Amino acid sequence: MITRPKLYLLYGLLGCLLPTVHAAESERDLTELSLEALMSVEVTSAAKRQQPLSDTAAAIHVITREEIRRSGMTTIPELLRLVPGVHVARIDANKWAISSRGFLDRFSNKMLVLIDGRTVYTPLFAGVYWDVQDTVLEDIERIEVIRGPGATLWGANAVNGVINIVTRDAGDTHGGLATVAGGTHETQAVVRYGGGTEDLDWRAFARFIDHSAFLSPAGGDASDAYDVSRAGFRIDWTKHETERFTFQGNVYDGDAGEATVLPVLGPPYAMPVSSDIALDGYYLQGQWRHKTSDSSSFSLQAYFDSTSRNEIRGTEDRDTFDVDFNLQKAFRGHNVVWGLGVRRTSDRVGNTLHTNLTPASKADMLYSAFVQDDLEFDGGKTRITFGSKFEHNDYTGFELQPNFRVFRKIGNRHAIWAALSRAIRSPARAFQDATIFLAAFPDPVTTMTTVVGIEGNPNLESEELQAFEFGYRLIGSERVTVDFSTFYNDYDNLNSMEAGLPRIETVPVLFVFVPQLLDNLASGESFGSELSANWRISDRYRLFFGHTFLDLDLTADPSSTDLAVELQDGNSPQHQFQVRSYFDVAEDWTLDLAAYYVDELPNLGVDDYTRVDLRAAWNPSDRLALSLAFQNILDDEHLEFADFLVPPVLIERSAIAKVSWKF
Repeated sequence: MITRPKLYLLYGLLGCLLPTVHAAESERDLTELSLEALMSVEVTSAAKRQQPLSDTAAAIHVITREEIRRSGMTTIPELLRLVPGVHVARIDANKWAISSRGFLDRFSNKMLVLIDGRTVYTPLFAGVYWDVQDTVLEDIERIEVIRGPGATLWGANAVNGVINIVTRDAGDTHGGLATVAGGTHETQAVVRYGGGTEDLDWRAFARFIDHSAFLSPAGGDASDAYDVSRAGFRIDWTKHETERFTFQGNVYDGDAGEATVLPVLGPPYAMPVSSDIALDGYYLQGQWRHKTSDSSSFSLQAYFDSTSRNEIRGTEDRDTFDVDFNLQKAFRGHNVVWGLGVRRTSDRVGNTLHTNLTPASKADMLYSAFVQDDLEFDGGKTRITFGSKFEHNDYTGFELQPNFRVFRKIGNRHAIWAALSRAIRSPARAFQDATIFLAAFPDPVTTMTTVVGIEGNPNLESEELQAFEFGYRLIGSERVTVDFSTFYNDYDNLNSMEAGLPRIETVPVLFVFVPQLLDNLASGESFGSELSANWRISDRYRLFFGHTFLDLDLTADPSSTDLAVELQDGNSPQHQFQVRSYFDVAEDWTLDLAAYYVDELPNLGVDDYTRVDLRAAWNPSDRLALSLAFQNILDDEHLEFADFLVPPVLIERSAIAKVSWKF
């Protein structure tokens, strides 16, 4: 649906990517790191092989380990606020809506999320349950975020972005760590210990988090408190520097409060309900990496993931087994990466009156292969990257997801890149098999109860994206780095809700059901830009600036009955700004300030807001660290998102004090 050239995309400003470095266990200040060194950090998400961040032909941003520490944030979803181009909206104390380049929703189904290469994207509703994505933040090496499609390497659902959370090697976490934090809404405790021999390193941890309820707009408890206990381990074994084995696992158990309104088949027709969601699960993951020569290597990864959720609308138990093989070979200017994968996921759902999936148990298979070649010219200053992902799923069959990228260095300080990609989002299990009751009301003519609900469509097709991207980087400077990306996205076969024919149901009582059928009768286009700028003003002071612009335009097919498609344009902010300041007051004192502006969400009735965070920290020794962090210090509370299944919740001002001791 390319009706006019939009690739000029408004403007070009300033920016940078904030990568990470391998450091010793003792923390280093951000201001000690040269910006040139930061830009040379090696990342893996953009190419499934290590390459300098400054050389990636993609809009990639990295949250460093040091930024995690100095943010004052306590959860992975909150940390993603640090990424320009990613919109993080907190729904309540335990739920978030997170997206890149539009389509914000509680289940933002166009963003793929991985932890150490293990996907945490749920195939039931197509999205991420952020309330159970957690680990010891001190064990995260970096968070790599690709804005834009990454489907060629990562497959279906990597449409508008990929988030890959990379944890630290066990060899980097020897010794003990104990952390206690408490504040106005949250209490946390962490214990971790690691050790090893010449060839083998290990660590084990336990983490607990308890968060009290926020406020509802009407006043009073929003019934969204949660607590989760988690424990895990990691073992790394290196043999002859050519082979490396990693084995890790994690187990969690907890409860998350939720308030919702359930339709009932008689007066009062709507019933407010508060309940606890029971959460538990575990995973085991192994990886073997073998270096066959200086120019070739391969890896084999497998994991088993088991999750369980018990909600008032229904229950889900899911088991996933995944095997993935990758091989890299460099020769005569080529750097070829190819791989094969197979995934089996099976669920067992507990149906209720309000949510029903047929069949109640189902297993899905996903087969995949990919190949990508990096071809270098002119001594590595020019690179052409091309390849494709080939997938077969049980819903839409065979899918092809190619991409073509060009990267060019201009001198020693500038680089430009461009990309053309195709990505798809395959239907979720619920989109084909579910019936979900949304609302009930009396019919004045028949006196029968009428229920409006969503009904799945077994003929649903994949949503499609064609993406055009262009980027610029200023690199090789000790004081300033710049990263700017611009994009045009063309969407087709987007999901729409079409009016179905009413029918009479007799179970559990007589009522009229008016279905809203899922279909593919929407399309759209978006264009925008993302920039970030990193400026080291002095040896003790660094400033970061980010801005995001997004223009999303969705339309329904003339045959569609969905009147809400165009309103979804207002689910994502048009502008976002952030400014972060890092100041080393003295050798053992730091003071960090951050401000985030998010534009209004007119379709959801959410006003624009500015969030300001402040963190002060004192490190009296290498073993002891104390900090005090404040969030939302300008507002008593504000609304960030409105979900149709959850009453609005106000996000309140908060403070948290933290003590960390290494032993």
